[in-house]
Amino acid sequence: MKFKFRYFFAVIFILSVPLIIGFLAGRLYQDARHGYHFEVRQEEKFKFGESELRWRYATDTVGPTFMDPGTTIIEYEGRTLYKARRGFQESFPFAQNIQISGNSIYWNDGEYAFHLAITARTQNRE
Repeated sequence: MKFKFRYFFAVIFILSVPLIIGFLAGRLYQDARHGYHFEVRQEEKFKFGESELRWRYATDTVGPTFMDPGTTIIEYEGRTLYKARRGFQESFPFAQNIQISGNSIYWNDGEYAFHLAITARTQNRE
């Protein structure tokens, strides 16, 4: 009787190992193929009034990341002001030459030049 229990547990163990390995391999495959990936490659912060302006060059993609050309993101107080993904094997759009003057921000991305003025609302919030 003792021998049969050992045999039974050995068979269960041998059958469950490939099942677990298959599940983990499938999960890794689905994550790599269809998962959301965000990784900051470069980041700079600029003083803008009492807050700061953030410029980021990041990988922001769904699926495989090995051919992602990158995304340029400009944020101010948690709000995305500019977000553009580069074209494959292209050098633009890529936000650069950021200049801050008073309440205005200037930058270009290789195709267009941008000028943005930010002012606080003076009305009371209800």
